[in-house]
Amino acid sequence: QRALLLEQQRHNAASKIQAIFRGSKERRCRKEEKEQQKLLAIEEAARKTKEAEEEAVRKAKEEELEAARKARETERQAIRQRALLLEQQRHNAASKIQAIFRGSKERRCRKEEKEQQKLLAIEEAARKTKEAEEEAVRKAKEEELEAARKARETERQAIRQRALLLE
Repeated sequence: QRALLLEQQRHNAASKIQAIFRGSKERRCRKEEKEQQKLLAIEEAARKTKEAEEEAVRKAKEEELEAARKARETERQAIRQRALLLEQQRHNAASKIQAIFRGSKERRCRKEEKEQQKLLAIEEAARKTKEAEEEAVRKAKEEELEAARKARETERQAIRQRALLLE
């Protein structure tokens, strides 16, 4: 009976040892699988972060180009408007000069004085208009640049938040 009991104990001990090794092997495999999944998740997060950064940079560049294009177009429009205004003023001045020379000498002198005053007023108005247009163009450029800067900052913050979440 003792021999049978010893044999049974040996068998139980061998079974327990095998179970332990089987369990540790299974646990080791599961642990390695989990580590592999974590590595894959980290790589995926890094890839997504890199893609997001590249997308943010691309968008920022596009916004900067668009803002510059709009600023150039605004400046071109202001130049066209100034040119039209100056052309109108030149035409009006030429017409008035022709009218002056058609009249009598006294009338011509009076008209010349009035025309001179009007021309000075027109030149002053043109100068003020030009200054106002330049100021408007400058403000538009500043607003567009500020909007582009805010967009870039928003994208950077979003990327930082994603990176913090991934950590």
